[in-house]
Amino acid sequence: MVRFNITIASVQPISIVRFSQLGSTWHKDQQSMNTTQSVTVSVVGGPSATVPWSSGMNAQQALEGAYNIINNTSVFTYALQYYGDNLGYLVMMINETYDSFISSSAPFLYWEFLVNGSPAATGIDSIMLEPGDAVSFELEIYDAAKHTHSTIAGKRQFQASITKLQNQD
Repeated sequence: MVRFNITIASVQPISIVRFSQLGSTWHKDQQSMNTTQSVTVSVVGGPSATVPWSSGMNAQQALEGAYNIINNTSVFTYALQYYGDNLGYLVMMINETYDSFISSSAPFLYWEFLVNGSPAATGIDSIMLEPGDAVSFELEIYDAAKHTHSTIAGKRQFQASITKLQNQD
């Protein structure tokens, strides 16, 4: 018997098609196979986890999945803050390292939210993920020029508006 296996690699459920020869007749057999689809969640200089992807998954759900997979608060903790309708929810603490408060002195440090290596423009609850996406968080020193179009600029503006309101009271 001569057997040829053809395997198709994909990030979606696939079928493996096998051809086998019995005598002089070729037969086509199909075997269904589900591949595991996933996204990666990581903290630069810290933990990472591969999380099973599901249709409609956003970055917040991936972060929650990473937390459940790591399942060790001495290795990974985080906190979210709501920054209004424009930004939504963003990470403001990872492993007891918080974003800087606007009233503190420079340098100002913030958690940057990245998707596939690029700064995200909105919060983790608004970014829909695809299989193979990489979500990461990196503690960044605030630079007005560098962070103009990132969530870090949004965090700074949000904090400034809160501080302004507090000073009016």
